[in-house]
Amino acid sequence: MMKQVQLFLSQEDEVALSAALLGVRPELVFVDGSRWETSTPALASSIANCKSFYTFLWDQSIVKSLSSGARSDGQFDGPRAGFVIEISRSRMQDNLMLAGRIAVSIGGSDARLVSDMKAFYADVWKVLKKMTNQPIAAVDPETGTIIRTPVPEFRAGDHAIAWASSDPAHFFRGRSTQTFFKPAAPR
Repeated sequence: MMKQVQLFLSQEDEVALSAALLGVRPELVFVDGSRWETSTPALASSIANCKSFYTFLWDQSIVKSLSSGARSDGQFDGPRAGFVIEISRSRMQDNLMLAGRIAVSIGGSDARLVSDMKAFYADVWKVLKKMTNQPIAAVDPETGTIIRTPVPEFRAGDHAIAWASSDPAHFFRGRSTQTFFKPAAPR
């Protein structure tokens, strides 16, 4: 099973999402990237406190430790799937907030692990869905004309919505496309 959704999250949204996730999954920790200085994962207190573009959600009640592989440069590679949920963080570029994403890939022969990871993802998705409930619209950045709404494969946090709404020149944009977005009018 592979699932993903594109995200627009400000640093404030990352803080709020981290706190909400910890309220649902108290054994959750935030892994700061998939490349570590030691065989032990680099941890942060929230997504916002990670230095890496990639943050991984690790529920220690499901998997007690994360394995790593030694690299020739002396660093270690940690898992990017299977035992963790990946969050690629949004990035600012001038008047654009570029999309990040949340992704999970679950599979394998360990039925308990697969079941536990599916439940973990379901909990994360419920929290994320609640915190990103305002629809966004694909727009023409020159005219502001709505091209498509809603755009369910993209979601935005409340603080990101406020940022995009605060100035007509502020846009969300897909990371790998030239598709622009704005908050849709409330329903």
